[in-house]
Amino acid sequence: MATSSSGPSSLLSAVIWGLLGVILGGGMLMAGLNGVVGDGPPTCGGQTMERGDECVGTKSGRRDYDEVKRSDRTSGYFLTGFGLLIGLGGVVVLASGIRDRHLVTVTDDALLGAGEVARFTGLPGTVTESHGAVLFDDTEGLDDPELVSVYSHAQVRAFQRPGMAAVRTRTLREEPEGQLRRAVSVAVVGYTKEAQAQAVFAELGRQWSAAPGRTLGVRRGAEHIRSTVGTLFASADTLVISRQQEDGDGWTGWHAVARWNNVLVEVQANGYWEQPGPTADLLDAAVAKLSKGAPRPATRTLLPVESPDWSAEALEALLLPDTRVGELLRAPALARESVRTSLYDDASAVHDGAFLGSYALTQKSVFDGSGWQAMRGRVLHDADGGPVVRAIQAVVLMPSAQAAGALLAAQAPLWQRQAGAMMSFSSGEQRVVNSYGPLVNTGDMLAINRFEEGGNGWVTQRAMTAVGRIIVDTQVAGRPAAPTLAVQLADAIAAGVPGAGG
Repeated sequence: MATSSSGPSSLLSAVIWGLLGVILGGGMLMAGLNGVVGDGPPTCGGQTMERGDECVGTKSGRRDYDEVKRSDRTSGYFLTGFGLLIGLGGVVVLASGIRDRHLVTVTDDALLGAGEVARFTGLPGTVTESHGAVLFDDTEGLDDPELVSVYSHAQVRAFQRPGMAAVRTRTLREEPEGQLRRAVSVAVVGYTKEAQAQAVFAELGRQWSAAPGRTLGVRRGAEHIRSTVGTLFASADTLVISRQQEDGDGWTGWHAVARWNNVLVEVQANGYWEQPGPTADLLDAAVAKLSKGAPRPATRTLLPVESPDWSAEALEALLLPDTRVGELLRAPALARESVRTSLYDDASAVHDGAFLGSYALTQKSVFDGSGWQAMRGRVLHDADGGPVVRAIQAVVLMPSAQAAGALLAAQAPLWQRQAGAMMSFSSGEQRVVNSYGPLVNTGDMLAINRFEEGGNGWVTQRAMTAVGRIIVDTQVAGRPAAPTLAVQLADAIAAGVPGAGG
């Protein structure tokens, strides 16, 4: 067994002292009540007194029958009160011992073994393992130290409270070719009383409840990594929360904590963990080891139905083949010019930054702070000088369908204000002026065209839509035969997103 309870010796000691207090207090209580309410004659030196007798003592002097009787009654009150206190103390000690008989003492064996962790998470046998017996302090570098309990496990700021007795942690890291792919950590933190652990868990619940939707930023040298905190799933004894790294190609953090009696159990999984299932199963296994398998609702029941995995390959597969794009745009000679895995930043070219979102697709200023996780794009051009000069298709993975919908909704009023407006941008040494046509907004698709001044019919079409967690962004520029080619391209991509519907 990984842990021991408060132990037979502790329980036996509590029972012995508790019973002793109850017996002793009960005896004193009975004696005191007898002195208070007893009607018999008093005694002096073991002899029963009669009226007219005197009791002579070295300290008390001479006392008559009534004085001794009053003294016995006073002593009775004292014995009654003192006996009651001792008896109640015995009851408290006994009840405390019985109540605390299941308290867990955290030892070096409190954690699941490396093999057990690997089995529940699917980590390979070749991993780097580390373990410790101290809390961590990862507040340095965090933009908001208040989010440290969401950011990482076994934190001083979260768990260092009066009554904390011991902590044990274990971390496994999957690092093929020296590059971290996945990491999972398990921690147990023990307190001397159940109420102490309950108070810490309640405080974590308050902190985590305020975290969803917030940006969690951390600086590592010159690098600034940002994540968006996801939805909190909570029950009376379990919390589960996630965070999705911006520009992380699907890098996700799952963090869960549960309370069992006087112990808090934490599990954290960072890396390419699209689904929460392994984290939930590992948490349940760690709690079961502490609780000797006591029944408890499975953590998976807290979580939504798992969505399709979004690996880099799955995201890439959403983009249409080059030949299919050529068919849609009626430009069979389209050839691939480049591929893209990061957002565009055309802010230096556009003279008024308010036009950036409608000017070109997947702009950094549009997606920064949204929690976007990965982007894939392809640029194609017409090799034989046909009617379509350039086409770009792009997909962006967002942390949730709500985040994708919110980003699309935020762009709608910006594009609406630009309808009919003039804008300009720099192309090399040349200043190019465009005028916008009307906005088409169907609720789940935005589309707008802009026309180049003096461009002999040159048009740039833009379209953006959201399907589940995917933003589809397209752009077609040239002298197209149809004014809706960007929309057709976006529709075709969106239809291939799992669960897209019609």
